[in-house]
Amino acid sequence: MDMKRRQQRVAITDFRTIRRSSKIAMKLAWESNRRWLITILLLNVITIVTTATQILVAKEIVNYIVDSVSSQDNDWGLIFLWLGVGIGVLLIQSVVDAVTSYGSRRLTEAIRLTVNLQILTHATTLDIARFEDPNFQDSLDRVNQSTSQSISAFISGLILLVTRLLELATIIIILALVEPLPVLAFGVVSFFSLRFLWWYTRASYLLDFNRATRRRWAGYFGSLMLGRGSVPEIKLLQLENHLMTTNQSILTQFAEEDRKLHLQATLGSLFFKTLSIIVSYVGLVWVTWRALNGELQVGDVALFLTAFTRLRSMTDIVTTGIQSVLGNALYVGELQRFKQEKPVMNLKEGDTLESVQGDIRFENVTFAYGNTNQPVLKDISFHIKPGEVVALVGENGSGKTTLVKLMARLYDPSEGRILLDDKDLKSYSAESIYPFMGFVLQSFNRYEATARDNIGYGNWKRYETDPEGVEAISKLANTDDLIKNLPEGYNTLLGRMFGDIELSGGQWQRMAIARAFARSEGILILDEPTANVDARTEYELFKQFQTLAQKRTAIIISHRFSTVSIADRIIVLHEGRIVEEGNHAQLLEKNGLYAELYHMQRGDLDES
Repeated sequence: MDMKRRQQRVAITDFRTIRRSSKIAMKLAWESNRRWLITILLLNVITIVTTATQILVAKEIVNYIVDSVSSQDNDWGLIFLWLGVGIGVLLIQSVVDAVTSYGSRRLTEAIRLTVNLQILTHATTLDIARFEDPNFQDSLDRVNQSTSQSISAFISGLILLVTRLLELATIIIILALVEPLPVLAFGVVSFFSLRFLWWYTRASYLLDFNRATRRRWAGYFGSLMLGRGSVPEIKLLQLENHLMTTNQSILTQFAEEDRKLHLQATLGSLFFKTLSIIVSYVGLVWVTWRALNGELQVGDVALFLTAFTRLRSMTDIVTTGIQSVLGNALYVGELQRFKQEKPVMNLKEGDTLESVQGDIRFENVTFAYGNTNQPVLKDISFHIKPGEVVALVGENGSGKTTLVKLMARLYDPSEGRILLDDKDLKSYSAESIYPFMGFVLQSFNRYEATARDNIGYGNWKRYETDPEGVEAISKLANTDDLIKNLPEGYNTLLGRMFGDIELSGGQWQRMAIARAFARSEGILILDEPTANVDARTEYELFKQFQTLAQKRTAIIISHRFSTVSIADRIIVLHEGRIVEEGNHAQLLEKNGLYAELYHMQRGDLDES
C-alpha cells in the first residue's frame, strides 16, 4: 500500500479507529489479567460518584452558611454532617486512586508480556523469505518500536478517558441545571479543539509511519559505530565521521519535521485554550449577574464556580486523553497488521517427515529471490544417492548457498521440484524437515551461552538433559580439548555480551560444526565449514567428518580443494547453472572450469 492510500485510509477511519482498537486492546487486557481489568473499571465508577458528591457537598455547605447567616439559626450538627460526608468522600477517593494506580501497573505489565509473546510467537510462524523483505522489516520495526507500550497506554488511557467523560457528563448536567448557555458555548469550543487535536494526532502518526525505513538506517549506522564486531574495521577505515554525519543528518531531518508539526500544535493549542478561558469567565460573569438580581442562590454561584473550574480542567484532561487514546489507537493497529503478515511458505503445512534415507533429486529447479525476475539458479537437475558425499564448487555468486538452502527447504523453488527419498520436498512441512538437517551456514551464529549449550543447541530437545551426550559430540567434532581448556570447561559462558571469554573466528566455527554434528540422522550440509580454521585443524576435522559422513548424506560447499577432493562427487556451478560434474580426478582430466579454479588456487596457472 503506497503512502497516499495509507493517509487516505487513516483520514477516513478517524474515530472508527478507536472502536476497532478498543476491541483489540480490551480483548488483550482481558486475556492478560481480567481480574485487575474488572477491578479498575469498578474503581472508576466509584470515582465518578465521588466527583459528583464533592460538588454537591460544596453547594450544600455554602447554601447552609448563607441561610444560617441570614436567619441567625445555626444548626452545627447539619453542617458537620456535610463536612463529614465531604471528608469521607475524599478519603474514599484517596484509597480508590492508590488501588487504581497499583492495579494499572499490574495490568500494564501483564499486557506488555502478552503483546511481546504474541509478536515473538507470530514471528516464529514466518519463513526466512519474509524476514528478507525490507517492507516486512519496516513493519517489524514499527511493531517493536512501541506497540506493547502503546497498547498498555491505550487501555489505561481509554479506561481513564471513559471515566473522565462520565465525570464530565455529570458536571455538565449539574451546571446545565444552574445555567445551560455557558455550558453550550464551552461545548462548541471544546468540539473544535478536539477536531484540531485529532488532526495533530493523525499527522504525528503518519510522520512516524514514514520514518520506519530511515529509523532503521539510523539504527544501522549507530550499530556500526558501537558494535563490537564492526568497530575495528570502522576505526581502521576512519569511517566514524562519515557514519556519524550520515546518522546525524537523518536525526536532524526528524528534528526539523517535529519542529514544524509541534509549532503548529502549540499555536493551535494556545488559540483554543485562550478561547475556552474567555468563554469560562464570560459564563461566570453571567451567573454572578443573575445571582445579584436574585435569580440564583449564592450556593448556586459557588457550585457554578467550582464545577465550571472543574469543567475547564476536566475538559483539558479529556481532550488530552482523547488525543493520547487516538494516537495510541493508531499504533494498536500495527499489532494486528503484523499478525496478518503471512509466510510465503507455510512452515506447518504438509505431511510430517518421520525419517530420512538421504536420497535427493533436483528436477529442473529454477529459483529467484522475492519479486526479482533474475533467477539465481536456472534449470538445475542432479541426483545425490543416500550416504553420498557431494561437494558444490563455483565462484562467488554462482548459487551454491542458495542451492543448499533449497535443499533444506528454507525456500521453495520458483520452478521445478526437489525430491527427498522419491517424494516432493514441498509435500512435507518445513518444521518436520529441519530436525533432519545438520547445517553450518557461512554466517553461523555465535551464541552468548555456555560452551555446552553452543553445541547442544544443535539438537536441543535431545541434549538439554544429556550433558554427557554433548561431550561425546564435542569429541567427535574435535572441540573437546578446546572446551576443557576454558576456565569453567563446558559451563564457560562464551561471548563478551554477558561473559568474559571470546573465541577466535576459527574456534567459533569449530563450535558451529560441532553443533551440526549434534544431529546424527539425516543430511549434513556444510557451507564453507573450514573457512576460519588452519590446515592442521582442517585435516583433523575432516578425518572425523569422513567417519560421521559414512552414515549420512553430506553436502559440502568449499573453496578449498583439499576439502572438496574427499567428496565422492563434485558438482560445479557457474552463473546459476551446473556446468561440470564428476570426482576430483575426472574433473581435472576434463580441464574445464574446475581444473582452472584448482590450478589458480595452486598457483600453477600462468598469469598471462
